Amino acid sequence: MKNFLTSLLFIISVNAQNVWYVSPSGNNSDGSTWENAWTNLDQFTWETDISAGDTIYVDAGDYAGVELVSGLNPQELNNGLRIYFSTQVVVTRSYEAGHTGTVRFIKDQAEERAFRAYGIANVKFNGFTFSNIADVYTDNGNYSNCTIGYDSLIVMDSCRFVTIGNPSAVLNVGYSEKVTVQNSIIETMPNTYARAYDIITFGTGRGGITFKNNSIIQRSAYSGTSGTSNGAVTFTDTSLTDTRLTGGSALVPNYHKHGTITVGDSSYLFVDSNSTNTFYGVEWTGGGKPADGSAWYVNTAQHRDFIQWSEFLNTDPEFNLIVFDKNFMLVLTPEAHAYNMLFYSVSAFPQYGRMVFTNNILVVETAGITPLENCGGQYAIQNYTDVTNGTGSGVTTDNTSLTDTDLDMETDVFIGCRLTCAGETLTVTSNDNDTFFGTEGWSGETPPSGSPWSLATIHANHLNWTVINNTFITPNGGLSIDPFDSMIVKNNFFIGGCATDQAVMGMGYSNTHFDTSFKDVDYNHYWFPSWNSNVRQFRIYGGTSRNWGDWKAEGVDVNSDTGHISLADVRDSVIASYMPTEQIAGTDVSQYGVTTDILGNERTVWTIGALEFQSGTGTGTFKILGVNVSKVLGISPSKIFGIQ
Repeated sequence: MKNFLTSLLFIISVNAQNVWYVSPSGNNSDGSTWENAWTNLDQFTWETDISAGDTIYVDAGDYAGVELVSGLNPQELNNGLRIYFSTQVVVTRSYEAGHTGTVRFIKDQAEERAFRAYGIANVKFNGFTFSNIADVYTDNGNYSNCTIGYDSLIVMDSCRFVTIGNPSAVLNVGYSEKVTVQNSIIETMPNTYARAYDIITFGTGRGGITFKNNSIIQRSAYSGTSGTSNGAVTFTDTSLTDTRLTGGSALVPNYHKHGTITVGDSSYLFVDSNSTNTFYGVEWTGGGKPADGSAWYVNTAQHRDFIQWSEFLNTDPEFNLIVFDKNFMLVLTPEAHAYNMLFYSVSAFPQYGRMVFTNNILVVETAGITPLENCGGQYAIQNYTDVTNGTGSGVTTDNTSLTDTDLDMETDVFIGCRLTCAGETLTVTSNDNDTFFGTEGWSGETPPSGSPWSLATIHANHLNWTVINNTFITPNGGLSIDPFDSMIVKNNFFIGGCATDQAVMGMGYSNTHFDTSFKDVDYNHYWFPSWNSNVRQFRIYGGTSRNWGDWKAEGVDVNSDTGHISLADVRDSVIASYMPTEQIAGTDVSQYGVTTDILGNERTVWTIGALEFQSGTGTGTFKILGVNVSKVLGISPSKIFGIQ
């Protein structure tokens, strides 16, 4: 595709506010009329043809693999340089008679992405569909459907992001700042692919990310398969054959690609392809090649979260603001997924940010129908920081530093972390590309050069969480947030569907951290099938977990309660009408900017959950905890389930 944005390091100001046209039937001359329309968004040069405040109308039709890529070099982009319009440029589908209809940016077999904007600023895209129609197993199947990269002040409004396969993400926002996605539908269509994916991925930018008033729907129908032990099962170093596989999905070529075969407790094979009755991979890991005749099974065991976030480049928690407000999320086939969290983040780097989740509804369907025996890690929100490790090769030490020539780090991102080497520790005060420095030196003797080392990054996180008036119906139901500076959790429903004891809430990385960090956790409501007030369901990572009584004795959830909303109440919530029969009191949270519910209704009384309490039974409507789903989504319930 043509790269049409060349290097531009200055602001494009308003000279005139013009109207331009793009149409598949245009003559591709100057874009001044429908007849003279450009045939695609990559057929003109923005810095010479477009002025600040201009509007570009796009005719109905399919546009393949649009690449809006600037000529700014990587260093300029990393420094925050963009092609910036002083007044917002609007790119919108046409509503003019004769030029109306769906505008679809598509990813087919030949294209890497349906759409990519790269290095531009202050542009709004309105009313478009971004669609992946490619076979996921082609060479180009791994790219995100729509990518917003190295951009600023981007608004995606009233759009639809949809994929039939499993690209790396349906929507990816990377190395960008001040990006808003609102009033849109983001969804995966029914599919049987084994591959992992997250619907939305973002991070490594400078914050200011907002998702508001969106409907996000996960669908998948992948079905694993298995075989019992007997002579029909044979293994090589890279494959498994079971001659009993004579029908069904097991024989569909590459149906199980990207699944994982498990044999016993420790032998695994990542499936690169499958045919008739054989699964192929690179090598067996863990326990090595299994013995012929062993029992086996294959499934995805992969993350399929709504949002996965990685660390931002900026180290100011207030600057790295994430807002997730008034979104409706629905998982229709969670048995085909290993994880279904609203928000998931794991990083080997210290994380800085302020995370705000208000008035959202997340429903993992099985959680409201049948208690699950194996819930995995399916929390509503999970965040933790991983540990970085290094081998002994290339490692040299002195009395205040450790160098590993295999590293290529960003400067000073590990300040405050704890480095451990040969039993000695060093608190990192600075770092460059391959060296950690500490002012105080090692805790004891300087470790010998060539020693393995590890870096605990959890002590350096600076995250501030605000989770208010949400309704979460998931297997685990609650939150799992290891490191934080502050935690405000109020007026939430946490309804779990796990049949076994699970941690409702996990916080902190030590007793001391939990006790000294700011917490305002109250007026929430919990219910789980296995709820037992004596079970330690409130976990302090690296510390002592608490039961319900101990938890409240800590001054946490003093006014919260359990049991009024049960699985029996919500077991049919996805396919029938339901409205709470009683008002569950919350607390005034207007000081945090929360004054309306998920439908935009002003809160006149402070109740818990995403929807303000309404009296009545909701007969004849499609509701989840009182929310009219048709109104939230803007589409009929039949379309949610793929039933026309």
